[in-house]
Amino acid sequence: QEMSGGRFILGLGTSTKVIVEDWHGRDWGKPVSGTREYVAVLRSLLAGERVTTTVPIPLRRASLAAREMLRVPIYLAGLNDGMLRLVAEIADGVILNFVGPRQVRHATDLSRAQGYRPSRRGSAAATNVPTSGSPLCVTWANTAWPTAIGCLGSDGGCSTGKAASTT
Repeated sequence: QEMSGGRFILGLGTSTKVIVEDWHGRDWGKPVSGTREYVAVLRSLLAGERVTTTVPIPLRRASLAAREMLRVPIYLAGLNDGMLRLVAEIADGVILNFVGPRQVRHATDLSRAQGYRPSRRGSAAATNVPTSGSPLCVTWANTAWPTAIGCLGSDGGCSTGKAASTT
């Protein structure tokens, strides 16, 4: 956080069953509850606490070297309803990867129905939508995503564009 001027965001995701099991030879397990456990451990570590746990990984009095850290927002990748509900419950934002407008609308509607209130955590959402050769980056901020700031970066980057309504 110090190096980025407080702009660092930690993004986490479970990947997919095919990648986890077939590519990496690991058990898929329970991605929603596993993610909940990881986030709880990470928040404790990022708060400067010592952590002892057996779930999701064994730790005994683990801590991070830096004790006085700036708050690190945690965004979760959420493509299915279970993960989107978890995002609404515990995350500071959502990452939607390679989705279209219908999936963005569904994520927005579901998060609102779950009581997601970004203002309580200063949260937002980000998505990467495949376009003709250039990624389209969209970031929502300060409300339950009714305003999108979009950009189309030919170099793969994302810069702030004009605000546009998603409603």
